[in-house]
Formats: sequence, structure tokens, C-alpha cells
Amino acid sequence: LGEKVAAVFGERAKKPAMKNVVPVVRNFEDPVPPGVANLDAVTFFFEYHEMPNLGFDRAHTIYESVRRLADAVRIPIELHCHNDLGYVVANSIEGAMGAIDAGVDAYINTTVNGMGERAGNASLEEVVMALRTRPTQFPDLIHRIQTEQITAASRLVSYLTGFTVQPNKAIVGANAFAH
Repeated sequence: LGEKVAAVFGERAKKPAMKNVVPVVRNFEDPVPPGVANLDAVTFFFEYHEMPNLGFDRAHTIYESVRRLADAVRIPIELHCHNDLGYVVANSIEGAMGAIDAGVDAYINTTVNGMGERAGNASLEEVVMALRTRPTQFPDLIHRIQTEQITAASRLVSYLTGFTVQPNKAIVGANAFAH
């Protein structure tokens, strides 16, 4: 992971909304400062490794990178991936598995219907249902989502935002289970 291992939020930490964000570690040898609860993996990779973000990587490389990072810092890892190349759900889940396999907790940032900046973020409904329908593949990834409420939540978000859900959208689209 190179010499700089950290989720220092740089200039963003000076913004009023980011006052509680603290530098985490500068390299593998630096201890995690008191009060730091978790590490935002996307900020780490973006700020220190000149990667555009976790939307441009692939699941197997994210798994390994996050596993190494979690092993080094030994605090929970937060995954905030983007769907730039259509890998967002796979990247998020594999990144979380990398953290868990390193022995730390992981948190996947999701949004209903995958709404988010640029090409969107990990879709709550897709991540949750991937975990729920494959419990033997992801035995250590758990959620407390009431899956029977996913479609209603999707429709409510669509109504409130004015963004129509595509008919071919996984899980909540009108054609999702049409076969």
C-alpha cells in the first residue's frame, strides 16, 4: 500500500461539516489516534494512491487492498464505492469481505435505488439481497434490513425525488423478476 497509509481527509477536514474528522495514520507504524472509530477506505485510496476511487477498480483487487489496509490499521473499514463501471455492488461486498477476513468490522455505504453522485452508489436493495440470497458465500456479512420493505422504500424514494426506477433495475424494477 505504499509509504502513506491513512485516511487523512486533507482539506476536506477543514470544512465545518467535517470538524469531527481526524487524521488516522500516516504509515503502517503510526498508531491510530484516540477517538477514531473507523477508516473510510475510498478516501484512503483516493487521497494516497492516486486511484480515482473504488468505482474504477475490480472486486478482487479491492478485496486484497482493503484486507491489507484493515490488517494494518486494525479498526473498522467503511466502504463508499461508486458505480462508474458497474462494479459497485461487487466491489462493496468484496471490500467488506477483505476487512472481515482481516479481523475488523466493515460498513458498506448504500443508497436506496443506488442514487448518488456521478454514476451512483451501491444500491441498498442489491447489496442486501446479494447477502440474503447467498448466505453461504457471505457468512460473515450481516444486515438487519427488513427485506419485505425494500420495494416500498424504493417507490417512496422514487416518488419523493422524481427519479423513475428503470424497469430493468435489479430487485425493484418492474421487469426484475419477469421471467
